[in-house]
Amino acid sequence: MLFFLFIMLLLIMVGECVIIVYLALAIIPSVLIGMYLYKKDRNKESKGILIKLFLGGVASCFLTLLITILVQVIIPGLIPSSEEAANTNIFWLFIQVMLGVALIEEFSKWFFAYFIGYKNKEFDEMYDMLLYCGFVALGFATFENILYVFTAENSMITALLRAITAVPGHVCDAIFMGFYLGLAKQHKMNGTGNTTKYLLLSIFVPMITHGIYDFLIMSGSGLFVLVWFGFVIGIYIYVIKKIRQVSREQKTIYHPVDGMVANPYMNNMNYYPQNNTFGMNSMYNQQPGYNNQLPNNYPNPAVNNTNVNHVIISYCPNCGNYEPTNNFCTKCGTKMR
Repeated sequence: MLFFLFIMLLLIMVGECVIIVYLALAIIPSVLIGMYLYKKDRNKESKGILIKLFLGGVASCFLTLLITILVQVIIPGLIPSSEEAANTNIFWLFIQVMLGVALIEEFSKWFFAYFIGYKNKEFDEMYDMLLYCGFVALGFATFENILYVFTAENSMITALLRAITAVPGHVCDAIFMGFYLGLAKQHKMNGTGNTTKYLLLSIFVPMITHGIYDFLIMSGSGLFVLVWFGFVIGIYIYVIKKIRQVSREQKTIYHPVDGMVANPYMNNMNYYPQNNTFGMNSMYNQQPGYNNQLPNNYPNPAVNNTNVNHVIISYCPNCGNYEPTNNFCTKCGTKMR
């Protein structure tokens, strides 16, 4: 009897160890990529916003499921089946993957990246949005990875393969998303009128990269699989270069863009606003004041008593409207800090 109990206890312990190993294999790739993205952020974002974004990524899995169910009811046959993909007309499969998989998943991630990250008052650098979208993608990929690893016939092989393909693949799509969301905000703050264009690209471009990735795999063609390998390697190289470039340049959302009008919120050298309403970890709050004269027709700015040339500017973190005294933006209604 004691021997039987010992064997049962041993089996339970072994089973728990296996579960822990599989869980670690499913999570570790996301942890490593998240650490890399965070390390590249020169002016660190608060961990609170990154946790919210990660949880938003997990929530995007459920939004994806909900939209998928609705699409199956409204447009039967648009959602591709992995079992039937090899026998499906190649052009119809491409449409299925793009609209029934890539668009739904990327829109779900974009939804949380936009409302948690893009609208966040701490968003002041171009790299911030790459980081935000990256963490949303990591939340999505981690949850999806756990499901795949624990339901696969060979969990170990599945975990290892997805660690170098699916998880970084989701993040690569997110970097494209974050880059164009950053451009959208930059154009919005500079008043060039191209915001909608870049908001659409922030969904369309990651949808294309995601769709091509899935299509090449689901096609079942040996030639397409070879193309997939080259595509993945090319995307990885490009995205890593883009991360390094944006991190190194440290462009703010006030950096000049094509078609912008003269913006008195920026100094003449590094394009930092002289003061702001962003949070305490904002890179703007770390910059010394600059003694730049504003145009004569600029509306009555508040002036620091210790230096008549040091102008303290309060502006809306959402639309950039000048608000020297109000608690809420008179243009878009956003609360000022």
